[in-house]
Amino acid sequence: MKECLNRLHVAGGVILGALITAIPLNAYAMTDVTVRVTVMEPPSCVINGNRVIDVDFGEVLINRVDGNNYKQDINYTLECQGGTNKIMKMKVQGTPTYFDGSALQTNIESFGISLLSNGGLARINDWIYFIYPDKPKLQAVPVKNPGAKLSGGQFSAAATLMVNYE
Repeated sequence: MKECLNRLHVAGGVILGALITAIPLNAYAMTDVTVRVTVMEPPSCVINGNRVIDVDFGEVLINRVDGNNYKQDINYTLECQGGTNKIMKMKVQGTPTYFDGSALQTNIESFGISLLSNGGLARINDWIYFIYPDKPKLQAVPVKNPGAKLSGGQFSAAATLMVNYE
């Protein structure tokens, strides 16, 4: 490919040279070019009224944790200025479990909270694309490493929900 580019460059130079010799020295034209650009700041968005999004699973039985039981909707609001039909992206930024890239690590080893977007798995730290004002339906469900023996206790996980314009 490099040889082809070099040949084209040389051939262009030869043609250009022939054109320059055929045009009299005083036959040229000039004009001014004006470029106008408006730089705009993307509209700001507010997620959940700048309040923490809390998902409460209540009591969870260890032997019923299977990635389906205890599924909860993540209720949140998203308000962006600047109209509708904007291509946007969202991600949940946090620490994934070692056994599932779609699950947030909790304070209990081998136990996480798997995230779903519109019914499909949403990998932690990966972007989810959507068209505003239709926002993704987010859900959370407890998961465990298959074969892991969990002990009882309180669990928690934390992450940051980020939204950006595409």
